[in-house]
Amino acid sequence: MLNDADLAKIFMVVSSALLGSTALFAWLWTRARERALRAELERRPQLDPMVDLQTLAHTVDAMAIEVERIAEGQRFTTRLLTERKDGVAAPANRPPERVITPH
Repeated sequence: MLNDADLAKIFMVVSSALLGSTALFAWLWTRARERALRAELERRPQLDPMVDLQTLAHTVDAMAIEVERIAEGQRFTTRLLTERKDGVAAPANRPPERVITPH
């Protein structure tokens, strides 16, 4: 039969083995992840800086057009509100006054 001293030694050996295998697994996993990231970076195609600048210029042009459209809409809305305030133009599609009809 095993006494307490032998059980303590077995426990220490098993605990050390589990701790060592866990640490080894963590170290190997980290190394594999680093290698995978390096491989991914090497596989990515390097973009030409001129292509990036052309894409940026195209994007800025598209944004400028959209901002101009928004500004034009704002000017139109402001003009309509100013005309309504001055009483120059009344809305043409105004709902008719309330009409009481017999039921």
